[in-house]
Amino acid sequence: MTEPPAPPTIPRRTLVLGGLLGGLALASGYLALATPWFREGTLEPDEPSPCLVCGQQVVMRPHKGRPHARCPSCGSLERHRLLVHYLEHAPGLLAPGQRVLHFAPNSGVEAFMRRRAGLRYLTADLYATADLRLDLTAIAQPDASWDLVICYHVLEHVPDDATAMRELRRILAPGGRAILQVPLELGRDVTDEDPSLGPQQRLERFGQEDHVRIYGIADFGRRLRAAGFTVDAVDYAGSLPPQEVALHHLVQQPGEGPVLDERIWVAIRPG
Repeated sequence: MTEPPAPPTIPRRTLVLGGLLGGLALASGYLALATPWFREGTLEPDEPSPCLVCGQQVVMRPHKGRPHARCPSCGSLERHRLLVHYLEHAPGLLAPGQRVLHFAPNSGVEAFMRRRAGLRYLTADLYATADLRLDLTAIAQPDASWDLVICYHVLEHVPDDATAMRELRRILAPGGRAILQVPLELGRDVTDEDPSLGPQQRLERFGQEDHVRIYGIADFGRRLRAAGFTVDAVDYAGSLPPQEVALHHLVQQPGEGPVLDERIWVAIRPG
């Protein structure tokens, strides 16, 4: 389940008025984080900056209309750099000896993880090349066998996400954490899904042919809690200095699609 190629530009439906005002207020905060060099003169838009994923000094390239999104060296996007920053700074996540299972990893993030000394790190995918061939809805791993699971922009591809979430909880050791993110539009609380749709209909409705839903922000948390997790939606980008967010291009700038919620979801198995 590798990242699909970028889809063509598509029209997106207007957010319902009830969520629009709150979404715009939150969006303005993210956009302020995304472009602070215009406000504070901290970074020229085309000035090279260090990619947190591969360590190269690069000028970020456009992606889906976002002007400084993709690293030309490793292919990482804003969400991958934000993930790496979080993993490096969250206490204990990448401590030596940690058992880490990474579903459908971005190649740059995978290379970053394999460089970490002492980490017991394996990748998993149902279709693409990986260390383990695993189905998220029937994970062939023992109970409580992993300390950390990374599942980034994957669950929106899985028809039976409730079973997948329960399986993720099952394979985590007590106190273990799943680090999750899915595309979440600011202002959307209700999940939109229809398993009867074909690829073209999914493209028009969900933004990609292989997406089976658009999660609502509140509903995503409810689904994780229903699977038995304790859930923390971490506004990690919002906790960082704007200059640091700008330097490393950690959140999305305006582009062809909607502004996305950039929170990192930490799902913890109680115990």
